[in-house]
Amino acid sequence: MFRLLNRKWTLANRNLHRCYTTTTQSPKKNDKTQDGVLLNWSLTCQDIEALTELIIRRKRKCYDAIGNTSVSSQSFDEVVNLVSSDHARCYQANNINLLSYVSEEPTIRGASVESQKKLARVDVEMSMRQDVFDKFVEVRSSITEDGGVNPESLRLLDILIRDGRRNGLHLDLSTQCKIKNINDTMSDISINFTQNLNEDTTELWFKEDELIGLPDSFLSSLSTNSDGERQVTMKMPHYSMVMMYCSRWETRKRLATSYNSVCKNENKAILEELCRLRMDKANLLGFLSHSEYVAQLNVAKTSQSVSEFLSSLNSKMSNLTRKHLDYLLQLKSLECESKGFEWDSRINPWDLSYYTTRAIETKYSVDHNALKQYFPMDRVLDGLFSICRDEFGLSISRVQDAPVWHPEVSCYSVVDSLTHRLVGYFYLDLYPRDGKYPHACICPLQLSCVLEGSRVVPVVAMLSNMAKPSGTAASLLRHEEIVVLFHEFGHILHSLCMRPRHAALCEVERDYVETPSQLMENWAWDPVSLRRIAGGGASIPDQLLSDLVASRTANAGIKTARQIALATFDQRIHSENNPDLMKVYSEAMSSILGVDTIPSTCPPASFLHMACGYDAQYYSYHWAEVYSADIYSRFMDGDRDPVNSDLGRAYRECLLEPGGSVDAIHMIRRFLGRDPNETAFLISQGVTV
Repeated sequence: MFRLLNRKWTLANRNLHRCYTTTTQSPKKNDKTQDGVLLNWSLTCQDIEALTELIIRRKRKCYDAIGNTSVSSQSFDEVVNLVSSDHARCYQANNINLLSYVSEEPTIRGASVESQKKLARVDVEMSMRQDVFDKFVEVRSSITEDGGVNPESLRLLDILIRDGRRNGLHLDLSTQCKIKNINDTMSDISINFTQNLNEDTTELWFKEDELIGLPDSFLSSLSTNSDGERQVTMKMPHYSMVMMYCSRWETRKRLATSYNSVCKNENKAILEELCRLRMDKANLLGFLSHSEYVAQLNVAKTSQSVSEFLSSLNSKMSNLTRKHLDYLLQLKSLECESKGFEWDSRINPWDLSYYTTRAIETKYSVDHNALKQYFPMDRVLDGLFSICRDEFGLSISRVQDAPVWHPEVSCYSVVDSLTHRLVGYFYLDLYPRDGKYPHACICPLQLSCVLEGSRVVPVVAMLSNMAKPSGTAASLLRHEEIVVLFHEFGHILHSLCMRPRHAALCEVERDYVETPSQLMENWAWDPVSLRRIAGGGASIPDQLLSDLVASRTANAGIKTARQIALATFDQRIHSENNPDLMKVYSEAMSSILGVDTIPSTCPPASFLHMACGYDAQYYSYHWAEVYSADIYSRFMDGDRDPVNSDLGRAYRECLLEPGGSVDAIHMIRRFLGRDPNETAFLISQGVTV
């Protein structure tokens, strides 16, 4: 997931991080710097508060200057430079915001959350300034067709005017006030939704005989109480392992019920309020629904196009979905008979992961738990970096002793292999801990753009919750974790390779943003690439590797149906007035996936995408996957080895570097030499075309 920490950007001085080192910091840690990195991971609560106020003062000063600009032959450059500089200096707010996702200190996380809320309110305030919007319109009107202005700068100005209209600045003052209040409230409660999940500490305790089927290595990693019970948290390394391997359905049901009840009261209320507020704002602006309001900015353009896409995809995949579900039912029937379990003639939510894992083991002889011995984290990263070098012409090196926010975090530099130009830096924060963001995402920190005549070095952080090293034992990755790693790394490459003139043009259409990440997943299934990332002291057997690659389509129908169901839920709750969240969710899951929802739970309460920028846009995962499959087909033309640096460089140039300076569909057409189509995607899912 691509998470933009500060969508409205904030103003800050490039070198202010040097003013906020305190006596409590480690001098050795702060003395170590990287060229172009303007971030400080040792901020105290007092630092955060002071820096927040400084950012606010500077932002207001910037917007005052824009509003007071006199229109003349120089005003276009003056206004664009002011707003562009404001956008470019977002890194300090992003620095503060990230601490709410990663800091071990509850007080720091709390201070960061309060800072986010203050800065978000000011962002709303600035976005609603009539004088600034009027100045944008006035300057735009002064430009003649042969004005000779920079095309990217003109695109930025047009976006600013468009966004002003989408905030109602062309409407009467009463409507503007309503929209401002809605924006303020949505900003606050969206932050609360995420923070509630970050702070959740739900845990369950199980006797050893309730955890039958789980490997000894996993059981030994769990905390034990005085009664000999094992602790299972809602963190993904715990939850996914139990759901995939525990043969006791009662245990799986209990865990699934707890997992799908996390924050169910507080976050359900927040999501209901968000849906209401989003619809109210859309209606005030003349849109029939929030989904229609959102679609206008995406490649899809209309919510009808989204609905037709989901319906068509579901129709084409439905036979495969039914076939795969029937096979799971067959496996469950056999197990119930052999173990004396009661047969209920259906696949339950707590059965899905367990029997899809059994399906892979049965059909393809792939034991993912045994397979992970070939994929220690360090070896996987080395192999991934070598693929990026040979495929995309990017050399990656670890930055030793770089300042970080936690001892487990590592920092890497990325350099163009041909020109030796520094492309950027990324941080990897891979393992779970209390208070940390509970899923996988990418957080851009410094955005690639031109500031004061020089390009800002892009910096990005990847957060995930993968299997943690235990004692002297290395972190061993299940293949699904490797796919996640490659997916998020696609986002990293996108963030670092962008080279627009203006920071605001680092934001691309939401139904394109997942394309680079979905594309990168393909290398996690390519046999040549898998050999490059495998290690652990033994060579992965040829047959096992072949079976793993073949298993890619094992449960494709079920996986796709689940994503379509979630996207349909998302579209419906953002197209209906006062939707009943659980009714809509249950109907989507039952009618599309064929699996009922656990009574008294509330999965939407932990559906993070609904509060962090994917509202009415969850369809974008499959929309982008269609693009990515088509793009990847170019790498495989004529059975070509997918490691091809010439094509990789063309991919960087056509699809990554422009950022949002070019419409996504034009970038795709340029790379493909034609319009995209869904043929490659359907074939990749095992559908006969």
